[in-house]
Amino acid sequence: MQRRKLDFVSFDQFRDDVRALAAGPYDRAGQWSLAQAADHIAMFLEMSMEGFSVRVPWYLRIGGRPMKWITLRRRSIPSGIKGPPGLMPPEGRTDKEAAERLLGAIARYTAHTQPLHPSPLFGRLPREEWDQIHLIHAAHHFSFLIPGQPIVTPAAGRP
Repeated sequence: MQRRKLDFVSFDQFRDDVRALAAGPYDRAGQWSLAQAADHIAMFLEMSMEGFSVRVPWYLRIGGRPMKWITLRRRSIPSGIKGPPGLMPPEGRTDKEAAERLLGAIARYTAHTQPLHPSPLFGRLPREEWDQIHLIHAAHHFSFLIPGQPIVTPAAGRP
């Protein structure tokens, strides 16, 4: 199964996709479920407001500025990059629970008026760049989740 080509241009568009996937069904073109992707993105949104509990090795931080520029210019994140353990999603949440957490994080983030915390990789970012980084990050993970068609079963006694 192939990934979707996604480029969220607004948090409203992202929110609509979260709701559509949570309503199900969906297929996966990658390893993570909706619950895992939603929790991971919610954590990243929350940490940008509350502070990051993870550190990125110095050798990655050195490349942060060029990586930020490339990410914003291409509006994509390469696949297969392992994030720090502190940003990996917890186990045990259902898709619906994680989607609700993510929708709440999006609402808090879009209403947030205080300065945002520096990215562990990119450093200090203006709000406009933080918005784009979050939308690009979300599109990356959600591109692996493919909305499906509901399975229709014939009524009893009908062919």
